Amino acid sequence: MSDSVILKPEDLPVPPEPAAALVFTHELLDQDFAKTCHGLLRGSARFRPVAVLDQKFAGRDAGEVMDGRACNVPVLPSLSAFLDAGLDPPDFFVVGVAFSGGRLPERCRGEIVAALERGMTVVCGLHQLLGDDPELRQAAERGGGRLLDVRRPRPTEALRFWTGDVLSIRARVLGVLGTD
Repeated sequence: MSDSVILKPEDLPVPPEPAAALVFTHELLDQDFAKTCHGLLRGSARFRPVAVLDQKFAGRDAGEVMDGRACNVPVLPSLSAFLDAGLDPPDFFVVGVAFSGGRLPERCRGEIVAALERGMTVVCGLHQLLGDDPELRQAAERGGGRLLDVRRPRPTEALRFWTGDVLSIRARVLGVLGTD
């Protein structure tokens, strides 16, 4: 299998305008697990959601499900429903949910395969690297899709060692902390 279907985060610069994307939440749109989707719905420099794919909330406005405020992003049950509506598929399919254990559930693979076979770039932040999955790589090769695992570590030769240069910077420091 070719590595040509695998993208690194640095291969996807922030565009001048947010790129259209489908966001997949698999029945979790109203849960905190859909934190990636929620962030995209609130605004992103990189992606503009054109629809959320979630069977449980199909037919509703994604913003109303998320926080009670409409955002004019429809919820559709699947990629096939999006295509059946005669809409042009965007270039990007974002996995907008953090599944328990950081792994893609078996029941969700079909949507990912379908997106890859339609030539879409699947962007995923799960701990499981989808680009290491032979079935998903084959689907990408068949359809011209690509896989971008945002957690994929850089190769060892691209890493740098501590030099202490940061100590010469004169700036105020603000600690920003969070939990996952």
